[in-house]
Amino acid sequence: MSHLDPLAAFFIATETQRSPWHAMGCEIFELPRGGKSRFIANLIEDLRSQSAVFPFDSAVDSSRLWPRWKRVDVDMAFHVRHQVLPAPGTDSELVEALGHYYSGLLDRNAPLWECCIFEGLSDNRFAIAYKLHHSLMDGQGGMKVFLNALNLRKSDRKARALWADNGDNTVVSVKGSGKSDSSRPGLGATLFKQVAGLPQQLLEASRSKGRADLRLFQAPRTPMNHPQESSARRFGYCDLSLPELKAIAKREGVTVNDILLYGVDCAVHRNFRERKFSLREPLICGMPVSTRTEGSSEGGNQAGLLAVKLGASRGKPLTRLQQIHASTQRAKDNIRVLPSGLIAGYGAVIMGMPLLLSQVPGLAESLPIVNMGISNISPPRGANYIGKNLYRKGARLLGLYTQPILPPAVLLNVTITTIEDRLCLGIGSTREAIDDPMKLGQYIVEAIGQLTENPAL
Repeated sequence: MSHLDPLAAFFIATETQRSPWHAMGCEIFELPRGGKSRFIANLIEDLRSQSAVFPFDSAVDSSRLWPRWKRVDVDMAFHVRHQVLPAPGTDSELVEALGHYYSGLLDRNAPLWECCIFEGLSDNRFAIAYKLHHSLMDGQGGMKVFLNALNLRKSDRKARALWADNGDNTVVSVKGSGKSDSSRPGLGATLFKQVAGLPQQLLEASRSKGRADLRLFQAPRTPMNHPQESSARRFGYCDLSLPELKAIAKREGVTVNDILLYGVDCAVHRNFRERKFSLREPLICGMPVSTRTEGSSEGGNQAGLLAVKLGASRGKPLTRLQQIHASTQRAKDNIRVLPSGLIAGYGAVIMGMPLLLSQVPGLAESLPIVNMGISNISPPRGANYIGKNLYRKGARLLGLYTQPILPPAVLLNVTITTIEDRLCLGIGSTREAIDDPMKLGQYIVEAIGQLTENPAL
């Protein structure tokens, strides 16, 4: 047995019914021609027949002071499920089913993952959703696992399972064992020292010229920071053209990430206006940053989190875009000013402070640190799939969307992945924060579309 890494242990220790620490990924496929009547049944059979490898074969043993992974027998009939969508099987029926599927906690007595195949999706499609606890891996590491469970060739009919050993696949070239360094001696003590010294470091950094963004509690109060009434989640998604975003970025001297932040910012403000909620201060988003070293293939959690100020609520589109660009540049500079290894500690404070404050009713939403989370999971190093179609058992992948975690008082999270020449946005929220994530996705597309159609804005 190996110990959980400190961040994974944090997720296990702080999880509650209303604040689960699992994420969800959803793949949408086009059914292949021929044999459609038996395709789903054969796929389920193939997936259930494949053995799980670490960490998918291990449950959490919390009987000791520091939790450990312990190997258990994996009941594939329990972990790999099947659901038929009600007619007419549109995207609306799918996102409603995904919201219900996402909401329940994972069983602590079993490995912390589940899979569900959704049949009956319209337009000759089906979907596969995965629930993965954040203690297993971070988003960037998880993306490698997702991708290497797919195939580059339509003729390759091997139904690779996410939880199986796919080290022979070439969608993403992976060197090393891919196992987490979670059992390294002294890792917990090192992180404790980092977090313990963080207040002084942040105080010194925030006093420096241009480092005020490191100060906490700058976010305004919004519907996305209200108390959670239940574990119920809502899900939505949309697609954006990567070539179009690159063209805008080149024209305006910004990055694709800046444009994504701009689109989400505009969409959220539009949602607020429809709900008669007035907001003058800029929103603050939590933006994960990878702390992986060049060429790292380790699993586990190797990520930090920074707070980024978005645009003025009433500013002109291009002005808001440039404001966001300036904020992201400052965030990158802030990474450099923090001592080595302290980025993860800073991220732990941003994630952990709402948890701590939530123990006192009304406090977390009264003192928000960030209003929402936005992350762009870039293609892993060694990716061989860029610009190519991906398949599962001959079925073409149409989209890969994630429903990320929602910490207390941070009830909207948008995660972006890259497939072919498209960006796939997964939008997760609670019903208190965003009533219709699919409509929010539409607003994101329309906001960015304005930059394409009206370059003189």
